[in-house]
Amino acid sequence: LSHGRDRIGRDIIIAHGPEPDLAWHRFVKELTDAAVTLGVSNCAHLGAYPFSCPHTRPSRLSMTTASEDVLATLPFLRSTLDVPGGIGSALEHSLHDADIPTLGIWAQVPHYAATMPYPAAAVALLDGLRDALDLVIDGTDLRSTMVEHRERLDNLVRDNSEHEQMLKQLEVAHDAQLADEPVIDAVPPTIGEISADELSEQVERFLREHD
Repeated sequence: LSHGRDRIGRDIIIAHGPEPDLAWHRFVKELTDAAVTLGVSNCAHLGAYPFSCPHTRPSRLSMTTASEDVLATLPFLRSTLDVPGGIGSALEHSLHDADIPTLGIWAQVPHYAATMPYPAAAVALLDGLRDALDLVIDGTDLRSTMVEHRERLDNLVRDNSEHEQMLKQLEVAHDAQLADEPVIDAVPPTIGEISADELSEQVERFLREHD
């Protein structure tokens, strides 16, 4: 656990580390007990997941919660989705039962960049914390890193026509979804002779060579 304050002086306690593979009940109970003891008033857990989205658009957010009251305050469209369970969901329910309002904030990461750090997702998560919990966190350095990373990906795509084709299809699908238009010919996992895994490998190699 780490302690800090946001830019307006609000206390923040951060639990960080790998997700446990075993003993989820004990892990969740210990974190919940700690939150109660420390007088935590709100809780959020952060995460990211690969998605068929382009790096040329802001990383979109999804939020989850076990509380109808918290749900009513979120500036998002309401929907349901069945996904594999994770420690975050277990924490949401445990903290909810302890009367601590809790939500999960998830950022989309382009599937071809999902195996490497993706600063745009981190920036989106900070913005999500601001919108959902009124936390004001300085992300100036992170935003600069995001711009540099975007330029690197732009250069990689620009050098390969197949990459450009895939990116354009992702952009069309993304923009149509935002406009609430039906998407015809959804983006397939592979475009031409290149797959998302192959593109991911090329992206990683490109970033290593230009680091």
